[in-house]
Amino acid sequence: MSEMKDLIAIFKAETEEHLTNLDNGLVELEKQPDNIELVRSLNREVHTLKGAARVFGFSEIQDIAHRIEDIFEAVATQRFVFNAFLAERIFKGLDAVRTILEKIIQEKEIDVDVSDLYRDLEACLAVEQQPEHPAKADRLKNRWGERRRAKRFIAGVKKEAFRQRHNRMNTSVSH
Repeated sequence: MSEMKDLIAIFKAETEEHLTNLDNGLVELEKQPDNIELVRSLNREVHTLKGAARVFGFSEIQDIAHRIEDIFEAVATQRFVFNAFLAERIFKGLDAVRTILEKIIQEKEIDVDVSDLYRDLEACLAVEQQPEHPAKADRLKNRWGERRRAKRFIAGVKKEAFRQRHNRMNTSVSH
């Protein structure tokens, strides 16, 4: 039992360090929303937090971190521009991780309802965002539209290939 407490203490220390780095990075990102390297750094930070939570089986922390990671990925790939709306949701997620971490340390039941938080974080990816710069908005819209068209095209090609393969199989079976 003492060994598990030692492991939890290490998890707590590492998680607090990740949370501090994420807090500081988010504040900096609010000042420099176009800093893609900073976004990637924050994404790695939250990815590491997610992995540690997964190792320990703390699924609530893992799920929150995963949703935040998805937001950073969308910003890093320039599907979205980082803004106050995203920052507010991510800070709420980090606060929830702190609350859950405190329950873990105190060996209390994790009775934190995170369903609204999950919806809020997922909504960040569903909301059509407009960058502050119109030219950038056009570039992002075109790039995003091109990706969607390419994905639809590839899906159509795969579907057609499957259909042809299926028809060949039926034809060869009947002969």
